[in-house]
Order: sequence, then structure tokens, then C-alpha cells
Amino acid sequence: HVLSPNASGAYTFTNIATGAYRLLFTGSGLQPGTLNVTVPLSDVTGADIALVRMVRISGTMASSNGPVTGATIALWDPACTTKHITVVPVFNGGSFQTPVAFPGGSYKMLVEPFPGQGMPTWYPVKDSCPTAPTLDLTADTTLNVTVSSGGVITGRVTVVGQPAAGQQVVAYREEPAGSGNWQVYGLPAVTGADGTYRLTSLASGTYKVKVPGWIGA
Repeated sequence: HVLSPNASGAYTFTNIATGAYRLLFTGSGLQPGTLNVTVPLSDVTGADIALVRMVRISGTMASSNGPVTGATIALWDPACTTKHITVVPVFNGGSFQTPVAFPGGSYKMLVEPFPGQGMPTWYPVKDSCPTAPTLDLTADTTLNVTVSSGGVITGRVTVVGQPAAGQQVVAYREEPAGSGNWQVYGLPAVTGADGTYRLTSLASGTYKVKVPGWIGA
């Protein structure tokens, strides 16, 4: 049997034989739901179900260094104990949209830009989940997202006093601190015509900066 509810959401199946049934509820833009019902010799009332609307997030994303063109979005419960949804949006320049709809609800949102594009940031520009406000996502939502740009290291590379253009410059960070294990952090920079470079999106800490291929670099 297939039927559509009326304008108030009520429905009625008639002439149903006694027995156990599973009801499947579907609708455009809604998360499907099921309900198990046993029909005795008398009528069954109150077989109610609340469906959840499927939603998307879109908008713009940027840091102080410019548009963000790649990131992961994670949606956490308001108590900050469980990560419910992780999605990689589709980007077009600094604009983004989640590629698939997800169940609407109350969430806190963590944005994790791809390396070199910014620092993990709780929407809107918060350092931790407890300080971030709760988003009530009950319909498609447009957000203008700003992520922390992190720290910056700048400098100049020279060879015998002359600018060294086109050289790759890499930042290394000790992970974990005190281990002596220095690992590449973030994206490398390339020196300009005047030998200058700029490493961005760095977390607070101590770094070593090297120019691979050069002795003593």
C-alpha cells in the first residue's frame, strides 16, 4: 500500500489485515524513516513519526591571506562529544557547497582548511568547540566562513650576497615537542625574484626553515 498524507501530515490505511507491518516514510528533501506497527483486531492509532529534513551548507570561505579553496567540514553535537558528519565541500574559488545533503539538526561546525590555507577553526572564528555557538540547521543554509590564517615566517634567501630566486623553502616542526623528530609542516614557499619567501598558516611553536639541496641551509 502507498499513500500520501494530507496537508496536516495525517494518514490512514484502511482494510488492513491483522499482523506485523513496517511502514516506510519518504519525501523529497527528507531523511527516510521507518516505523514498526502491529495491527490487532481493532484499529491502530498514534503511529506517528517525525522525519528529519535533509540540508546543505553553502557560502564563502576565506582567511586573512585570501580565499580558501579546499577544506573539510566536521559537524559535532552541541555537547562537543561526538562528531556526526564529515564532508569535503565542492569549491569554486572562495565559494563552497556541501556536495550531498545531510540530516538537519543542531551542530557545532569545525572547518579544517587544506595545508597552507589556514588553521582549523570552529565557526565563527573560535578556538575550541565549547566556545563555538550552536548552529540550528533546519534548512539549506548560507554561511560566510572565516578561518584563522595562523602564523607567518618571512625571510630572504641569498647566494654569495645575491638573491636566490625560485628556491623552495620548507618549514619543519618537532612532532611531538622534545622528540627530536622534525617533520615537514604545511606547504613550502618559493622565493621571488628578490629572494624573499613567505611561509603561512603556521601553528604556534618552534620551527626550522630549510632550503632543500643547499649545504648549510
